[in-house]
Amino acid sequence: MAIEIIPIPTEIVEKVRNEQKNNVIGRRIAVLREMDEVIRYMNDEEAIEPWLMCGVPDEANVEDYEFIAENHEEFIDVVKLFARLVSRYAEEDF
Repeated sequence: MAIEIIPIPTEIVEKVRNEQKNNVIGRRIAVLREMDEVIRYMNDEEAIEPWLMCGVPDEANVEDYEFIAENHEEFIDVVKLFARLVSRYAEEDF
C-alpha cells in the first residue's frame, strides 16, 4: 500500500512561516523590554550611557523595540552589550 504525498499549498506554508517569524519577534521584543528594565534598575551611569547610545533608546516605544527585534544582527549586538554591562556591574558590586 503506497502512501500518497499531498503537497502543502504555498499560501499555507507562507502563513506558518509568517506566524513563526512574528512569534520570534514577539519574544525578542519581550526580552528587549526586560533587558532595558534591568539596565535602568541598575541605576549606574556607566551602564546606562552605552545602553542608550548602542542598545535601546531612551523612552523606547514599540517601533524602537520592533526595529531591533526584526534585525537579527542588531538584536544579537544588543544582547551582547547587555551581557557585558551586567557582567561589569556584577563584578563591581559583588
